[in-house]
Amino acid sequence: MKTLLIIPMMLLISISSYAQRTISFAEAAAYKNNPEGIPEDVSYVKDVDNKLPKFVGTWKGVAAGKSIELHLKQILHLPEDEYGFKLDQLVGRTLIKDASTGDTLYNTLNIIDDNNTGFQGSYYFYNENYSMYFFNLNDDFCMDWGDVSITVSPTDPTKLKLYFVRRTGVMMEVSKCPNISTYVPILPKSVELTKQ
Repeated sequence: MKTLLIIPMMLLISISSYAQRTISFAEAAAYKNNPEGIPEDVSYVKDVDNKLPKFVGTWKGVAAGKSIELHLKQILHLPEDEYGFKLDQLVGRTLIKDASTGDTLYNTLNIIDDNNTGFQGSYYFYNENYSMYFFNLNDDFCMDWGDVSITVSPTDPTKLKLYFVRRTGVMMEVSKCPNISTYVPILPKSVELTKQ
């Protein structure tokens, strides 16, 4: 009889030691300044407040002489190893053209793999601004990468503002980027886009 009780108890203990939990974006963001980061028992950072759907779709606008077409899609990002967690996030694909000539300057619309678009979201929201990361996939990108913040207008859900802050630092050999001092990033610093 004791054996029959011990086995279920051991099973319960082993299951509870591997218990995983789901947390919201707000809970995940609270760990941002914690040196240990998100706890190991978190298996899923979920958009429980449905903040992402308003961003999903095709957005178009013009800024700094460029026509910008941004396609945003919500995905479930799976962990890359057993220590990671699932994450609801946005991924972006972009088509950027010269506004006056129509020449294509940058295009990631044909990239199939959501994890390799060069435009990935996070789980950080600040006052309804969603944080993303942009990395120019062109061979001649010249350290063209940085942080993107997007926000949908609270008064007009068809308007989205995009802000790009280029990061500095060495991402490639200087010989591959001889025009670093005059290089203009592919994304403008800011642009207002309209939902299509």
